[in-house]
Parts: sequence; structure tokens; C-alpha cells
Amino acid sequence: TEDNKSHIVYLDLIYPIDKLNLCCTAFYAYVLNDEMNRGEGCFGRIDVSTEGYFKEGIGLPVLKISTAFTKENINRCIKTLGNMKNIAFDDKNKLNRLALEQRAKFTKAFSVRGDMFAQIYGLACVNKEKVFYDLTSGVGMYRWLCCHGDLSEEIKKVSEHIKNTLPIAVLRGDSEVRENVINNIDLSPTPFVLKETDYKICTPMGFVVNTNVNYSCLAFKIPYYNGAMSVVSDIIQRSYIWDKIRLEGGAYGGGCGFDRDKTVYISSYRDPQLERTEKVFRSLGAYLEELKLSDSELNRFVLGNIARLMKPVKNKSINRYVLSQFVLNKTYDRELEYVQERLLCTGEDINKVGGMLKDCVNKGAFVTFGGENIKSYFDNIYII
Repeated sequence: TEDNKSHIVYLDLIYPIDKLNLCCTAFYAYVLNDEMNRGEGCFGRIDVSTEGYFKEGIGLPVLKISTAFTKENINRCIKTLGNMKNIAFDDKNKLNRLALEQRAKFTKAFSVRGDMFAQIYGLACVNKEKVFYDLTSGVGMYRWLCCHGDLSEEIKKVSEHIKNTLPIAVLRGDSEVRENVINNIDLSPTPFVLKETDYKICTPMGFVVNTNVNYSCLAFKIPYYNGAMSVVSDIIQRSYIWDKIRLEGGAYGGGCGFDRDKTVYISSYRDPQLERTEKVFRSLGAYLEELKLSDSELNRFVLGNIARLMKPVKNKSINRYVLSQFVLNKTYDRELEYVQERLLCTGEDINKVGGMLKDCVNKGAFVTFGGENIKSYFDNIYII
């Protein structure tokens, strides 16, 4: 995107990783971050991450290398990105240390933010495209770290793929910077093609972790999605979860989200309940179907929802939005429709969503990260 006002350049290099082991690629990103950001950077920080772009059964998993720098440091940046391909991954002791370090971070996170991992895993139980996120940042990644093979050999396979693959670039800067990047970085002459996803969905289960509370999630699929569901999500979080899960159930809180890929999750955070929470989750449709809001109550939810769209987008986030729109072919007209559907959301729309959810929640996957007490509740248990 063109930016002639700022002296800061934002550059992302995108590599397809659909042929690679996703867990190993996520670990490669972790190792690369450690290598690239050791000590004081000469121009800024480099972030390496795995991301997935999916739509209607096809998608593109990628490795993204993001950096920001001032215009005068563009040559330093390009040189540093070029040196990245020369990093050797033959120090087995160091790789094992980093693997243990990352495992420890996962173990701690499971006990304090289990709701986030329950959400990731729960969605992976109902939509194969969501499995990508479990394999790169959830339980799937943790399991791989616990039983990996020769890390140096596996990492080298990923490294060789990156060395021999031409990336696409997403750049926010002026025309001078654009020409410099094009002339000094070998880029793919064609855009990447979305491919059919073949991930195997996960099995619902309980995860025993070091905690005295529960982090639970119910995830399920819905037959359609529209913008009004963003408003419905706010109503669930600020009304249903607040009343049923927090005030009556004693949990610290919870969350809810409707995704355009027709998946939904509802979760609880630091929750002393288990069976009661699942019943509350599965009663969600009936609650929405019968909900009656006054005009002022509905307007408050609608305006609060729309207000989030009015926040200015940070420069460092623009590349991500542009890439998503480009890869998934998002059109302005459809985006505008989603906004209009939010603004025009009515009580009848909310009741209609509730009627639809009544059938969907019964087919949903219930997942919990909790203590020893959950062992008798789940048929499938995994002990962290």
C-alpha cells in the first residue's frame, strides 16, 4: 500500500508452507525469532510467525516474516533478511533447549489461559481448517514438542524449503522503497494458489493441567453467517455469559465468537463449574430465541458493536488486512454488507439466530482444561 507521509516502512515476506510439517514450521518460526532478535537490533525487530488464510474448504498456510524500519535503514533490513537464509540449524543442544523452553511456556499457559487453548482445540474439533491453529499454536503443537524426532534434521527441511521458495511481499511505504524492495529481493512472479485443506479434525476431550479451576469451551458449526451475528456475540458476552457463567456460576468470565467460516465458540474463564457450564452453553439457542430487548437495549448493543469499526487501524496492522483481502478475495461490497447487517440488526434477527443455534449446539464439541476433577466427566482425557 502507498504511504508517502510516514518514514517508517512495514514489510512482510510471505512463504507458502502447505507441503511442510506445520508443527515443525511453527517451531522453526520460534527458533528464527530467537536468532534474528538476539541482542540489539540494528534497525528494528523482526517477527516470524505462521498464519493461515482459509475460505470454503481451500486455504493457504504461510510463514510470515514481518519487519518495520525507517527508510534510511532499508539496505540494512534487506541484508539482514538475506542473511536469514544462511542460518545453520545444526546445534542440537540449543534446539533441544529451545524446545524445552517452549514446552514450559505452553504448560504454564494451559494453566492460566486455558480458555484460549480450549477455544483453539474446540474449533479444531468441528472445522478441519481450524486444525491449522491447533498444530501451530495449541495442544497439537505441544504434543509435537513432547515427541519430536531429530530436531536439527526436521528444522533443516523447513529451512531448505524457505531458501528455495520465492515469497510474495506486502509493503507499506512509498514508491522509492517499493522499487528498492523489488530490485533487491527475489519475489514470486505470480500470486499463491489456495489449495484444498486435508487436516484431520480433532476429538473432543478434557485436558488435565495444574489448576483448581476449569477453562471450558463449546464449539460448533452453523449453516450460515451474517453481520448481525457480531451483535449477537456481544449480547452473549455482556448478558448471557455475564449472568449465567460469571454471576450465577462463579467464573471470572468468558467469551464468544462467530466466525465467517461458519464456526462459533462460547467459553468460560477460571470457572469452578463443569457440568453446569456445559448445560448453560447448550441452552444458548433457547435463550436467544426467547430474548426480548427494548429498543434502547438493542441500540446500545448495535452502537457499541459498530463503534469498534470506527477505531483507526494501526499502520503495522494494515499489511495483514491487505494480505487477507488479497488472498481470500474479499470485496468491498460484501464487507459493506456485513456492516449494514450489523447496523440493521433487529430483535427478530436475534431470535432467528437463536432458533438456528438450538440444533447446532447439540452437535457441538465440548472441551475443558481443568484439574483432576474433570477425569470422570470426559471419555477422552489427555494429561499435560
